[in-house]
Amino acid sequence: MDRDIEIVQDVWVETEESTPNHWVGSCRGVVIVVLHDGAHADPRHIQAAARRILRLSRSPVRPIRLLIVWPPSTSKPPSSEVRRAIAEDASACVRHIDRAAGVVLGASFLQALHRSTITGILTVTRSTANARMFASLVEGLRHLVEGDDRLVEALRRFCEARLSEGSAPGEVGAR
Repeated sequence: MDRDIEIVQDVWVETEESTPNHWVGSCRGVVIVVLHDGAHADPRHIQAAARRILRLSRSPVRPIRLLIVWPPSTSKPPSSEVRRAIAEDASACVRHIDRAAGVVLGASFLQALHRSTITGILTVTRSTANARMFASLVEGLRHLVEGDDRLVEALRRFCEARLSEGSAPGEVGAR
């Protein structure tokens, strides 16, 4: 798909895949996965993120970082197809990821439980990437993009737009 979107002057996001269940792309070495309701049963976001990570791993872009954003309403566990894609596709990419941030938006008990569950899984699996869970996009992005507040703010606005629009990547600034 590879549609580029300029989010601020000279900062471009490349779209890998956009469906009603997710948006996947990257910007300056940060692979971005924005999930929507229904992503728990659709493995394509795992496959699209794996493609993007492997493509970046063969390019001079370093380091590769990963941001996964869950909307506040998503609380269903992954289907067997999604778990299979995680085991097959995502496991091949882990060694290429320097740092990862998961963002489960919201402050309710359910969202906190979701973050805690994923943190527990990360602890048990002993991922080689520096992976952490956050309740806000700004915190997650600061974990990935140190010292670049302009990029953090641009990516925050971009991710929030992906969440509010569904998966439509938008046409403004497309090249």
